[in-house]
Amino acid sequence: MELAEENEGNKDIIRPQCFKAIEELLEETGAGSDYRIDHTLYQACEPVVQTVCKDKGKKEGDVMILSCLMENLHTDNMIPECEEQLLHLEFFIARDFTLDPQLQKACKNDANAICQAPSLEDQDTYPVSLVISCLYRHIVLETQTKVSPKCAAHVQRVMHQRAVDVHLMPEIQHACIQDLGKHCSDQVEKGKEIQCLQDKFDNLTTTCSEAISQFTEEEGEDYKLDRTLVRACSGMLTKFCEDIVAQGNTEGVLPCLVEHKNDQGMDEKCHASIEHWQLVEMKDFKFSPEFKKSCRKDATKYCHDVKNK
Repeated sequence: MELAEENEGNKDIIRPQCFKAIEELLEETGAGSDYRIDHTLYQACEPVVQTVCKDKGKKEGDVMILSCLMENLHTDNMIPECEEQLLHLEFFIARDFTLDPQLQKACKNDANAICQAPSLEDQDTYPVSLVISCLYRHIVLETQTKVSPKCAAHVQRVMHQRAVDVHLMPEIQHACIQDLGKHCSDQVEKGKEIQCLQDKFDNLTTTCSEAISQFTEEEGEDYKLDRTLVRACSGMLTKFCEDIVAQGNTEGVLPCLVEHKNDQGMDEKCHASIEHWQLVEMKDFKFSPEFKKSCRKDATKYCHDVKNK
């Protein structure tokens, strides 16, 4: 699995048939729904499970333990051995709808009706990353076509989990492979590659810029996609924005944090994450939901020749 992950797309090392065989094996064994099936993963992650995910499994079943582990990726609760094995498995799950049985069951009809995905099993015709992105856009951007609540919950779960690592977002990894090597390979902390690409937004290749632009626009609508900010500001959300979070107003969380960023008691790391978002937000009017809604027509009319800002 590790070799396949490192050489995705390199047919001289890993043939597509082999890559597909790994996906089929994971599907047949049910590894995407029960962390215990992969013995190496089980041994590596059992200490983390017992520490932070044990109750999750009791309440919601073993299928949610993988979700719990992903939520704790790149946190102090995670250990290196578990992180390594978990990312190997999630790398394949991020590329194949069928390896996440809950997502597949909840979203099969929506994927077909809304995104015209002919078959979730036919990854060659319609890659899973495109299906997830399509469904997510219809959720956060409030289009006329509505995603069913059950599917929406699972799509948001998957998107939030995938946002912890660029390798779990094939639509960005593939589009930005050159940019990651050029701008974000050295001295970039693991899990902060997206943040690095956003910082270098004006210098990205066209394909990467488009992918990062779409992700950042979605991030403005749903703060939970910014995993660095979520980790840094979890306590501050309770302190300053509890009512907004309780209302489920994901779009209102970032403006709330910005409003309170200089208040007494604001955490230093959270303050830095807020300022990073403000700098990113200035790169394109679409990254600010409020500004976008208020000024899209005017920007299109009067500033159509301006690339960004």
